Amino acid sequence: MNLLQLRIIDQLVNGRASISDTASKLYRVQSSISHQLKLLEEEFGALLFERKGKRLGQPTVLCRKLLPQMEAMLQAEKNIRSMVSEFTDENSGELRIATTHTQARYFLPEVIRMFRRRYPDVRLTFFQGNPSEFREMLKQGDIDFAVFSGEHEKDPSLSSLHCYRWNHVLITRHDHPLVKRQPLKLSDIASCPIVTYMPGFTERNTVQQAFSSAGLDVNVTCSAGDTEIIKTYVQLELGVGIVAQMAYDHRESRKLFAGSLDHLLKSSVTRIVYLKQRSLRAYMHEFIKILRAQGKKFQDQIRKV
Repeated sequence: MNLLQLRIIDQLVNGRASISDTASKLYRVQSSISHQLKLLEEEFGALLFERKGKRLGQPTVLCRKLLPQMEAMLQAEKNIRSMVSEFTDENSGELRIATTHTQARYFLPEVIRMFRRRYPDVRLTFFQGNPSEFREMLKQGDIDFAVFSGEHEKDPSLSSLHCYRWNHVLITRHDHPLVKRQPLKLSDIASCPIVTYMPGFTERNTVQQAFSSAGLDVNVTCSAGDTEIIKTYVQLELGVGIVAQMAYDHRESRKLFAGSLDHLLKSSVTRIVYLKQRSLRAYMHEFIKILRAQGKKFQDQIRKV
């Protein structure tokens, strides 16, 4: 058994890859992948994948039982390489962060500015997307950290740290009838077309749950992952908007009215999540420290909105 064979099993199972895809990702020819798999199965004296003719089927019971140990060995190799890199050059490397547009646009800029001042030689790569994808990206080793909001899922393979708490606001034009209905009620909002976040985003899930719990239908006429798009379509009178609190700036008050939804929608928490078994380099620990310290300041700031 060797590390190449473990990487092959990992790609075939976790990456849901075929022999050809695995060969491409590991920079090998297909015959080499097939040969290494055959050698490992001969060593174990058992099949690791079911066969459908010459094609691989589902992983066998044995393969699924061995997988956690194989993943731990592959992670140990990554940790060793990380420790060696830190020993030889602790101030350079790469930091890969997955986040949503809202976090990237409103919360992270100051965090990144402070981090870059401390570690100018660390390369930063951002992945924007749907939070439902981030946990799998962490487990696959595609990213180092995920910064997003959502319910804390007790996943034993992941660590999750609190950054800050926030609420939603309703935004609309100043001539909209809801402006005069204060405090707002869910039934008032339900009677209007709504512009908000796409399904799968925490911000949208919170909205959906609140209306469902109240026995109300939510009429979402337009949805987007970008808050600026939501604001634009609210100004075009496509509906009233429900957005994250930090996305509304007082300087926008001439164009848009913002009404508190603290009493209607439960608050959300933004967290930084990473793989528990991952050996973090010094600059990664520093990023977490800066992120959480800035989160406390950011929470106080957005409360004033």
